[in-house]
Order: sequence, then C-alpha cells, then structure tokens
Amino acid sequence: MRRKLAIAFVLSSSILAGCATTSTVPATDPATTNAVQPVNVDPPSAAALFIGDAATHMDEKARNDYLVAQMSALDGNGKTTFENEALGVQGSVESGPSVLTALHPDMECRRYSSVVWVLGTGRLVEGDACRDKDGPWQAMGIRHDG
Repeated sequence: MRRKLAIAFVLSSSILAGCATTSTVPATDPATTNAVQPVNVDPPSAAALFIGDAATHMDEKARNDYLVAQMSALDGNGKTTFENEALGVQGSVESGPSVLTALHPDMECRRYSSVVWVLGTGRLVEGDACRDKDGPWQAMGIRHDG
C-alpha cells in the first residue's frame, strides 16, 4: 500500500510541477503557442486602391499625379490627365454616373475609367468610387483589362 501511495505522490508531484512550469511561460512565446508571427507588409497605396497593381510600377510622384487626376475626375471635372515623363507613366481618368448610387442612396457614387500607360504598356482600369457627404472618395471595386 505504501508503494502505491509513493507512486501516486510522485505522479501527482510530477503533474503539478509540469503545470507550474508551463504556467510561467509567456503566452506570446511562438515556440509554446504555435502562433504565427506578424509580417511587416506595407499597406496598399491609395493609388493601388483605385488602379490595382498598375500602381506598383509607378513611383510615389507618379502615383500622386494619378491620384490628383482621379480625384479631379471624380469631383466632376471631366476627363483629366496625368504624366510623369521621367518614368514613362501617363494616362487619363474619366468619371460618370454609377449604378451604386441606387444601392447607397446616402452616398455620392461615380463610375470611373482610367487608362494608365507605364513604359509603353497600357492598362484600362474601371471601377466605382463612393463617398459620404464631404468625405473622401473610396474605391468600391475595380476591374482590370490588360
């Protein structure tokens, strides 16, 4: 009987010791939690939200030039153009009525069409953008061609 009590004591002590050991390990340790560590990824540029991966072939100035043309077209200023000769980037943006206006009557929505030329390769990008009263334009979906 003493032998059984001794074994039970050793087992319970081992179990309790294991609990004490694991409870002192920080929960943020990826080795013990199998957690995936976050990867630092740059957020998409504002231009990428409107023209997708075409923006990855543009430098910051060209993306900003595009965004100025995009916002001007969305604000109802007709067809607008942009150009960055140093990178060989150019294009135009037009906007008009959007079917999303019926779906979002509390927002102003416009359909846009962008033609972006990067180093002689053209791409047509179409989409819709909407905004709350006096808010910034938000891309609501894009479609690439080419």
